[in-house]
Amino acid sequence: MQLSVEILDRVFGFLVWHREALYACSKDPILFPIVERHLYYDVIVQIAGIPNCNTFGSDQLSRLVSENPCIF
Repeated sequence: MQLSVEILDRVFGFLVWHREALYACSKDPILFPIVERHLYYDVIVQIAGIPNCNTFGSDQLSRLVSENPCIF
C-alpha cells in the first residue's frame, strides 16, 4: 500500500507531540523530508538558562534554518 505525500504529511502532523515516533520515522531517508518539519513543530530559542531537548541556542537555530529553510 502506498500513501500520498499529502496523507503522510497529515498523519505526521498528528504526531507532533510524539517526538520519539517522529524521530524514529525521520531515520528513513524517504520519510525524512516529510517528517522533518513536524520534528521542529515546538521549538524554543534558548537565550539563557538550562537547555532541554526541545531547546536550541540562537546559533544552532540559525544554522538549522539556513540549511533547511523548508522546516518552517
